This record gives sequence, structure tokens and C-alpha cells, in this order.
Amino acid sequence: MSEYSELIKIGVLKGQYPSVLYKYYRLNQNFINTLEGWYLWFDSFDNYNDPYEGKCNVQTKYTNDEIIEWIRKIGGVRPSNKAALSLFLHDFPEILKDKINNAAKETKVCCFSKKNDDLLMWAHYADSYRGICVEFDTIKLAESLSLLLLPVKYEKKYPTVDYLHHPQDTINQMVLTKADVWGYEKEYRFIVPYCSTNKISFDSRALKSIVVGCQCDKKSEFYHQMLSILPSWVSVHDSEVYETSYRLMIK
Repeated sequence: MSEYSELIKIGVLKGQYPSVLYKYYRLNQNFINTLEGWYLWFDSFDNYNDPYEGKCNVQTKYTNDEIIEWIRKIGGVRPSNKAALSLFLHDFPEILKDKINNAAKETKVCCFSKKNDDLLMWAHYADSYRGICVEFDTIKLAESLSLLLLPVKYEKKYPTVDYLHHPQDTINQMVLTKADVWGYEKEYRFIVPYCSTNKISFDSRALKSIVVGCQCDKKSEFYHQMLSILPSWVSVHDSEVYETSYRLMIK
């Protein structure tokens, strides 16, 4: 068991992490491929639907000594090269911002929610209730992935980041901060830095159940393919619209 998965397990037992996580999907060939390959899709923030993903206020006011020490750490311009150093110091704010953006884009995440009955998420991510919502056991999924899992923070303003002194915290803040209007999603993200692949395998035992959208076409080929692939321990639940209130009833 990795350090991350052990921390997540302790967090679940203490009530600091949800015991289950949910992920909304369209019911299409991509989801069938996910089941057949037992993988999750990780992506960088610049491919997400929110143009504010990854936005931040970058601290750029440092002393020359702090910048030179950072240059030594990253193996950049030789401080002894006075002309090159002078040019670097002049362009430092833009160099730093490019460095941060590139590091953040190399970090990939997979998104989950604490909720399986949110009306907006069913509309946005599950093909207007024609898709599904998958339930995962948090501990089993964490043991399978051995990756960092953290909640998304919802704020009114961009986070202010100090990359020179806290590079990993900077990236985490960038990929884990969203506008407060998204707070209803109650989102958690698994994070993997410097990842060259989008597909990361997981143990099928982490899968617990599937909720079928109230407008799902149960006669479709994809629906029947899904049922034929699912392991015996995975329960399938229908859903329907409440008659008297704006809620989704999960059976």
C-alpha cells in the first residue's frame, strides 16, 4: 500500500474523505472502452470545459539572490554569465509564468464528486440524463491508483502562488481551485504530475454500482454492452424524476 493510499484510508475512516466517489459518464463507446480496459481517463486542465481552470496570480517579486538561487536549482543560466543573467532577470516574470503553466499542463487529474444525484451534473456530464453515474469505493480505488487525492477548493478570486519557494503547492493550487459557482459539484481529484499517458488502470473491485439516467435508452447497444461487461458484484440502479419536487429518485 502506498503512502497516498494509506493516508486516504485513514482519512475515510476519520470522516475526512467520503467513503465513496462518483463519476458521471455519457453512455457511449468511450465508456465501453473504459470498462473493457478498466482504466480512468486523466487529462490536463487546459482540456477541461472551464476556461478558468488553472488561473492564478503569480508572485513575481523576488530578490535577485532568490532568483539566482532558483536558477542554480533548475540548472538554468549560469550566474557567472553576467550578460545572460541580466537578460534572465529582466525577463524573469514571463519566464516564471511560462514555467508554471508548462508544469501545470504536465499535471493530469481525474475528477469525481461526492454526489450522485445532482441535477446539473446529470445534465452537464451525463448527456442530459441519458448517461450514467458510477460509484467507486474510495479506499479500493486509492489502493489501486496509489495517487494523491484532494478536494477542489471553490473561491471568488484566483489563488496567489509562490512557485520559487513552493513549486508543488503552486501546481496543486492551480489544478484544485475553481470559481465558487462550481461549488455544488463537491469535487475531488486524483492528481498525477508529469504524466505522459491519459489512461491509468484501476482494479475493477473498486467499482460498486451504477446509476442509470432517467432518460437513458435501455434498448441501445451501449446499454446492453455495459450490462454484459459489468462484474457480478456491481449493482445497477434505475432513476426517475420526482413528481412533486426537483429531485432525482435513485431506486
